[in-house]
Amino acid sequence: MTIGSESNASNETAAAAPKPRARRGRRASGFTLIEVLATLVIIAIVLPVAMQGISIATNAASDSRRRVEAAALGESRLAEFIATLEWQNGGGGGDFGEDWPDYRWTADVYDWSETNMKEIDMRVIWKGRSGQDKSIILTTLIYDNGTADSSLGTGF
Repeated sequence: MTIGSESNASNETAAAAPKPRARRGRRASGFTLIEVLATLVIIAIVLPVAMQGISIATNAASDSRRRVEAAALGESRLAEFIATLEWQNGGGGGDFGEDWPDYRWTADVYDWSETNMKEIDMRVIWKGRSGQDKSIILTTLIYDNGTADSSLGTGF
């Protein structure tokens, strides 16, 4: 064989090899503009709703925390109000000191329907997020036998 014929054989083999075809009907990998825009529209709709849900949950948790704090402060102050016999002076009011500047309390003492019984309503008040007063009321009954040691017969 001659060199020229080897070269021709090599060219014939290359020509006989199948050429890669352009694939029609199959998309290249990636996203189309329509898919990207549809995703952005969905995100634009869902994101504000999700953020509002998170905001509502955060506000509910804050309100719940404030109510729990108010209940604990009121329960403590009510026990002190009874133990120190302040209830015998009628109602009262005040704050919870420097540690709890957002809360204040009032107490009212009423005659109850039964003889020698008093109803004590302890209201704890604080400012809500909207600036309006919010409050809880703790109520108990106490036996008043007219002596200085009447707090021993409390219903607390």
